[in-house]
Amino acid sequence: IGIPHDELDNIFNRFYQVDSSHTMEGNGLGLSLVKKILDKIKGSINVYSEIDTGTTLIFELQCRSY
Repeated sequence: IGIPHDELDNIFNRFYQVDSSHTMEGNGLGLSLVKKILDKIKGSINVYSEIDTGTTLIFELQCRSY
């Protein structure tokens, strides 16, 4: 369904849920945990969202060559 642009800065905060009606399951920890892990391993996450279209999350991880 998309995330309003003014809420995108908050989606990585613990316990934050965009859907304030609580019609969706979840406790607001998923993206905060993912972000914390990616920060620790020097990865990144980018979010692209458009209302009435949807949201895309792109995760990038560093690859070491041995």
